[in-house]
Amino acid sequence: YISKFVGLKQPKAVYLNKNDHDYSKILLDEQSMKYFAQHIKKASGFDRIMITRSIWDSVRDVKISAIEFLQMCKDIILIEDDADNLVTNLRYAQSAVGAYLPQTMRRKYQEQIF
Repeated sequence: YISKFVGLKQPKAVYLNKNDHDYSKILLDEQSMKYFAQHIKKASGFDRIMITRSIWDSVRDVKISAIEFLQMCKDIILIEDDADNLVTNLRYAQSAVGAYLPQTMRRKYQEQIF
């Protein structure tokens, strides 16, 4: 099946669970993660939280650092217009600061985000 894609233009990002039709853990590739972090507003509210969850899972799975996540999360929080998504993103950020940052860095990110 992969041979069908040879020679085609590579997409800017891939998200395999649009509209959450599957009970699965989706880990984004680096290119998709960067694209979504910069263009998250283009996704629907529900897809935005699913994508953010995938990025958060990458922190928990030690695929990206909490600092990388917090930088992305800070940008997402600034543009989020759905109250439920905003609260969820703030919870992810709170967990990232409290559980994944060294004590010496926590205050800096608390002040930036909260």
